[in-house]
Amino acid sequence: MLKILIVDDEFIERDGIIFLINKFSFDFDIKECSDGEEALKYLKENSVDILFTDVKMPFMDGLELSKSAKLIHPNLKIIIFSGFGEFEYAKKAIGLGVSNYILKPINQLEFKKTIENVIEEVVWERKEKQKREIRSFTEKEHVLLKIISGTSIENLRERFSLDAYTDFINKYKRMILMEFDNDFFHNHQGFIKEIQNNLEIKADYLNLNPQQSIFFLFDSVDESILKKICIKIHNRILEEYEVDCYFAISNLLTSPYLISEEYYNMEHIMEQRFFISNNCIFSKDFEISLESTDEKFDNTMLKNIEYDIKVKDFYGLRTHVNVLIKKFSAKNAFSQIYVKFILSSIYRNIHQEMQKVGEMDLNEKIDKIYFCKTIQEISDILNNIINSMEKRFSKESLNNRHEIELVKSYIYKNYGDDLSLDILAEHVYMTPSYLSSIFKKETSMGINGFIKNYRMEKAKEMLEDTNIKIKEIGNLVGYSNTSYFCQSFKEFYGLTPEKYRQRDDASE
Repeated sequence: MLKILIVDDEFIERDGIIFLINKFSFDFDIKECSDGEEALKYLKENSVDILFTDVKMPFMDGLELSKSAKLIHPNLKIIIFSGFGEFEYAKKAIGLGVSNYILKPINQLEFKKTIENVIEEVVWERKEKQKREIRSFTEKEHVLLKIISGTSIENLRERFSLDAYTDFINKYKRMILMEFDNDFFHNHQGFIKEIQNNLEIKADYLNLNPQQSIFFLFDSVDESILKKICIKIHNRILEEYEVDCYFAISNLLTSPYLISEEYYNMEHIMEQRFFISNNCIFSKDFEISLESTDEKFDNTMLKNIEYDIKVKDFYGLRTHVNVLIKKFSAKNAFSQIYVKFILSSIYRNIHQEMQKVGEMDLNEKIDKIYFCKTIQEISDILNNIINSMEKRFSKESLNNRHEIELVKSYIYKNYGDDLSLDILAEHVYMTPSYLSSIFKKETSMGINGFIKNYRMEKAKEMLEDTNIKIKEIGNLVGYSNTSYFCQSFKEFYGLTPEKYRQRDDASE
């Protein structure tokens, strides 16, 4: 609904204008003021679409009001009405950017036509503004996606020849990565927009894939406040959709050049959720709080460690061992014998997997553990043997490359099907966290990013080389939701699939 402000020192005149508005069924939110000064005060505190003002009024006339109002609201539409029909008034009004000039007594048909024209102008300008905002937003998304995937800022600046792109990324101070176990963003973008609008701090939003999105924050907000915001969002989504979501909080962005690095760090930090239950927020300084007498937890962790040793998941192994060390260090209620027994058992399992050190050397190490005076000494011994094990099996990096090629081949053959980290990890008999780590290390790209890049490339080929319908192309490259496919394609290439195909047709 448009808002109109009617200004006249004569009540009967204001009442007559309101009568005509109602007679012609114009849907306005109507406000009234009895003089220019009162109207100007109202305009300083409120937004208005149309100002309908008399010229001759006490304190401040309509022309002076129009001039001041335009300084406050440059896009304001102004209609002057007066019994003074002199040409000089009309000239002054036009010079002030007044939309129309109506003479008293008001002709009803002229009034109707004038209001219709002004409404049409306001609606058109609103649509154009929205188009500009959408265009600007999609361009920002495109640039951010490129930065996240590792494209240098210098390359982007040269490619777009616009310093504005570096201007907006300079304003970002932190990032929050939001992740789900399954597809969430396909069908709930509207809900996420609602969350963004209700955030307590200003932020830009970027959807990465059906399971991940990022909030780019404009303020250097304290991490404790960010955690409270994340918990509020988590609880809202849990209540509304009965699904869990997870958050990773970046370090402060002291430079836009850190965006890509911090995104990689957040993905790495997010891997903690594979190991730590009952937690939805992760950050670099994440501390684990555990109950000192939770024997069930100890048994679970030992089984995880045994599995890490078996599959050579050194990241998982270090993480799980570190969890136990932190638990034992945090409480003094444990028996030293119990702690040393648990940690020496881990050492023994690692040694057996290596099958290189002699039994006498093993017994000496176990004895050394039992003679340690601090838990930090035992931690150092375990870290040393884990390092030795990783070095011992460093030749397996060749095998890692082979596994990565198998994963790539699987993606190439099945890009149109449901693909996830769990599915790919199962295909090469690895843990999801380990596969994610070595894939990023070998390709400098996350698995989700690699899948999206390949799907977009295949979609582009189909648009260029075939006449397959856009909806079918979306299905063929793994997008069941056509609108989401079109959005993802535009984010990646800067054009919708339809516009991209038209561009190719025009160049032939």
